[in-house]
Amino acid sequence: MENYSGVVKDDDQMELPPGFRFHPTDEELITHYLSNKVVDTNFIAIAIGDVDLNKVEPWDLPWKAKMGEKEWYFFCVRDKKYPTGLRTNRATAAGYWKATGKDREIYRGKSLVGMKKTLVFYKGRAPKGEKTNWVIHEFRLEGKLSLHNLPKTAKVHIIRIEATSLSRNEVEVRSAYILFSTDSTYEITFDMFVVVVFSIKILFFWVFCRMNG
Repeated sequence: MENYSGVVKDDDQMELPPGFRFHPTDEELITHYLSNKVVDTNFIAIAIGDVDLNKVEPWDLPWKAKMGEKEWYFFCVRDKKYPTGLRTNRATAAGYWKATGKDREIYRGKSLVGMKKTLVFYKGRAPKGEKTNWVIHEFRLEGKLSLHNLPKTAKVHIIRIEATSLSRNEVEVRSAYILFSTDSTYEITFDMFVVVVFSIKILFFWVFCRMNG
């Protein structure tokens, strides 16, 4: 039986109130969502999807999310870099995620319940990767909810992804470029693609002005 976090109607569709926004605190992500997912793998949250972070580029994640405008949430399973090691594999086909700053503790009252790690995406391969505007905050259980007190499924964590200093229009253009470069037989760089897209927009704007002038 699946465990839902949300309101379920008779037809199993989620009913959200008008103006609903998903904006949980760090503590709420840990205690209301991640801990439930770890204990029950059938747990489903109405605003948190599931993703393999190693198989998806950051600019594709917004379109795989259940909801969100400037930030998006996912459950992820930690992938080890080496079978016998503890290091996490953070590479994708286009680049890699690199941790920045110190992990931050998350408390419920006076009890430590989780940790938050911040990572930035770099295109290319280390150590010569190119820093991007894509950032994730990775939440894991800690303290009284740590791995020692929970089953092996505790390797699941939650990520919140953000595109800092990146407009919605830029995100859409990047995704369109990925679709074009994947399906097209023509080779074109992203910069060239941007020029073409905005040239078409300018042309349509000029035609519109002439027709309504």
